[in-house]
Amino acid sequence: MSVSGSRERAFELALRLGKRPLAMLGACLIGIVVGWIVGQPVSNIKFLGDIFISLLKFIVGPLVFVSIAWSITRCKVYARLGKIFGGFFIYWLIMGTIAATTGYVMASILRPGVGLRLPPPPGWTAPKPVSAVDVLLGLIPRNPLKPFLELNILQIIVMAILTGFAISLIGKFSPETKEFLERILEATLAVIYKIVDFILWYAPIGVFALMANLVATVGAMGLTAVGSMIIVQWISYAIILLVYHPIVLAGVLRLNPLQYWRKIYPAMVTAFSTCSSSGTLPVTMRVTRELGVPDDAADLILPLAATVNMQAVAAEMPIYAVWVTQMYGVP
Repeated sequence: MSVSGSRERAFELALRLGKRPLAMLGACLIGIVVGWIVGQPVSNIKFLGDIFISLLKFIVGPLVFVSIAWSITRCKVYARLGKIFGGFFIYWLIMGTIAATTGYVMASILRPGVGLRLPPPPGWTAPKPVSAVDVLLGLIPRNPLKPFLELNILQIIVMAILTGFAISLIGKFSPETKEFLERILEATLAVIYKIVDFILWYAPIGVFALMANLVATVGAMGLTAVGSMIIVQWISYAIILLVYHPIVLAGVLRLNPLQYWRKIYPAMVTAFSTCSSSGTLPVTMRVTRELGVPDDAADLILPLAATVNMQAVAAEMPIYAVWVTQMYGVP
């Protein structure tokens, strides 16, 4: 049996979403209602959501490493890797710029920090700027375990890329060794997905607790400057999701946005409730495969996108900057 064939069977057996996305959506809606009605006391069950986030983060590191390394080892044409990464870079650059501009414009128009003047904190000094060299050095892990312990996704990605290319080069003079290592990665990935399967059985409980706590917390802050800033964030998110993404989906990819959202809502619900792109990665990878995205593209791009292609964060940073300058009266 071929490696790809056995992998497909292993993954189908390891993780089937079934009706669990509906359960997660239902838990999300119930959590919103409970959080709105009960209010702050609902924070007593927040630990149930924290357990869910911890479980997702526990599996993210191995999932990112093995999926990227395995995808590179099975790639026969390296030019395809360049095409995949090149397309992603262009999308990341354009959409990140648009998202950041949207956040800045919304904050400038809605002015969430106006009305609350704060004095500068005593002894405050500007932080030391980070140089390009520091950023580059931060990508290189100093030992193989620390990136997993600290969940440094970028360092894990670097390790995975090096491992994948090393195994591929071994195949030039020892195909048997390459195939053996490739099968180990394949089997490990199937085990990881079975663990994800276990975690997703708990997902409705975690999503319920997280959403209830989120709504209760935001409701308590609704009349404060923080609440105003959060409203600006959500307006920016809505513009990105409901305006820019449909333009890309319908205009560039020729996809129906409504049908697309209907198919990816398990990942959207998980991301919204956990507020973690990396923590949502196991669900995202499964959903993309059900959408028919090629395995190599999904395995290579999704871990990277979960780390650097966070358009919500791109919108948040200008909002934070404008919000703070307005509160401190900086022109």
